[in-house]
Amino acid sequence: MAKRLSRKELYELVWSEPMKILAPRFGISDVALRKTCARAEIPTPGPGHWAKKTAGKNTSQEAFPERPPGMELWVPRLISTSILPLTGFSVVCPLFFLLVR
Repeated sequence: MAKRLSRKELYELVWSEPMKILAPRFGISDVALRKTCARAEIPTPGPGHWAKKTAGKNTSQEAFPERPPGMELWVPRLISTSILPLTGFSVVCPLFFLLVR
């Protein structure tokens, strides 16, 4: 069963570890995760953030923005499903689904 994430939960996740590590948990690439965050207006760590943090340098975290009017509380999540058509070929189709409370 899919777990739905709020904007705040996704914000906390993307600032807790690198997207290359986090994204596979959702079955997507780090680029797809970054685009999902951008659509939900969730700030993400910039280039070099994790390298600086690993080196012990000070890093800053952007504040969590309020939800714009009309934006859903839950984040659309990109998933991949395998579809086996009658031809026998496997096709991967990205699907968006929006989980609304």
